Amino acid sequence: MDASTALVEFARRHGVKILSDGDWDGILASALLVKWLRKQGFKCGVSEVEFPKPRKLYSMKIKDYILVELPPSRGYIVEDEALLFDHHGVTGLFLVRRGEQIEKLIKTREFPSAARLVSFLLDIKLAKGYEKLLKAVDLIDTGESRKDSFAWMIHKAYLINTDSSEFRRIVLAMLIEDKIKDLIEYLREESKAYDKALEKINILESRVRSISNRIAFFTTILVSETRELFTASLCLDWKKNMT
Repeated sequence: MDASTALVEFARRHGVKILSDGDWDGILASALLVKWLRKQGFKCGVSEVEFPKPRKLYSMKIKDYILVELPPSRGYIVEDEALLFDHHGVTGLFLVRRGEQIEKLIKTREFPSAARLVSFLLDIKLAKGYEKLLKAVDLIDTGESRKDSFAWMIHKAYLINTDSSEFRRIVLAMLIEDKIKDLIEYLREESKAYDKALEKINILESRVRSISNRIAFFTTILVSETRELFTASLCLDWKKNMT
């Protein structure tokens, strides 16, 4: 059985419900799945896709979902069955049954992203705009986003919205509806917010005064928007992890 047949038969049995990792890879892979399933006659859209936070996913009861980058090791409980697209560890398409038993349907070579895996398994012919996004997501998912200016730009847009469900839904909707130009403009504006937050990090770091080896304080903190302070702290955490 090929991936197209497996996916169609699963969707006919259970309908379309997609549960995906909320990173760039998961968002793009989910959009590709929705667009492909629509072409097969299934009614689906943004409302059929969920991006659960890790703390919610743990011990979550899963029933009849199409899973993207969410192997059983993430801690969920399968009540019936689920169809898993994953490129971590063994790459391919899997059926996950009650008790987290995994049946390998299709094993493939390794891919840099789940989105690339989905496009390969379903033989999706990508438009130019989609191919550019997919190449960028390949770099992001392999930790090489800084090697390409476009990849780094869309990665910054994601980093500034790491905890935002709204950002994911906006991006997903634009991808599904092929509004690639609008999407890129939106991402460019969001990436500017990251740059602004990073500037604040440098200011905050320059204001740190050490009292002892365990205590420090900021001499002044003037932030007009809550989002800026919050996202600046996220960027600082990410910056530390990258150094």
